[in-house]
Amino acid sequence: SGEVLYEEPSDISPYVNWKIVLIAANGTNKRVLLDSKVYSSNLSKSPKMSKDASTICFNYWFGNKGASDIYKGHCTLLMKSDGTLLSALDSLFDGSWMPDGSLVLSATVDELYGEKTFYADGLYMLSADRSKYTAIGSGLVKPKHPAASPDGKKVAFSMNNHIWVINTDGTGLRQVTTGDKAETHPCWSPDGKYLACIGYGTFEVTYFAAIAAVPSDKTTTVDLTNDSPYWIKDPNQSSNAGLGRLTAYSAISWK
Repeated sequence: SGEVLYEEPSDISPYVNWKIVLIAANGTNKRVLLDSKVYSSNLSKSPKMSKDASTICFNYWFGNKGASDIYKGHCTLLMKSDGTLLSALDSLFDGSWMPDGSLVLSATVDELYGEKTFYADGLYMLSADRSKYTAIGSGLVKPKHPAASPDGKKVAFSMNNHIWVINTDGTGLRQVTTGDKAETHPCWSPDGKYLACIGYGTFEVTYFAAIAAVPSDKTTTVDLTNDSPYWIKDPNQSSNAGLGRLTAYSAISWK
């Protein structure tokens, strides 16, 4: 529909209650789908809409901070697009929807005080009917931020501070990026030819988080150096500290 799904804090002293919001691209028709009513900076995060727009998944962190938690566990929560809660996927996070309604998840999550794993290391696929989990590959160490490809045949993810790709059947593991930056939050272009990601590290004068878009099918890794041509830039901002590089600190959505 072109609407935008996002997370939003509401400052209600002394708490910060996270909300999940849907809004039209022109800024009208704002709807709060869920108010978590939980005091924490890491709750109700990274909402994703299923391809048929029927279901939303989002990270949920049991804060135990004195407010009314909606679920007592660290998990991915599923809810209908009208805000009705459906179920919880314990100890799995950062869901990414496959075209057929399956869900790819990670056992590792970026929490306020660093990344944590509450389930056996790895990536997992939940079937569209939610009856079966299947591990994707083996030997992956704290993979996180999975992103299903538009055709549903591959999953991009971050591991060891770089971007990797693996086939959904567990074959074809391949490192996509390298360099001295920490690359996270991959996102596929709609045609599957590129992967956008966030690179955080030292640039010309300071630490910075910038957006890069690299080819998804190169046979060699892309070295994201400071002068790499893959950083997304705004030519009108070429004189600023980031030399025009666009910045982001969380998930990217490419439409």
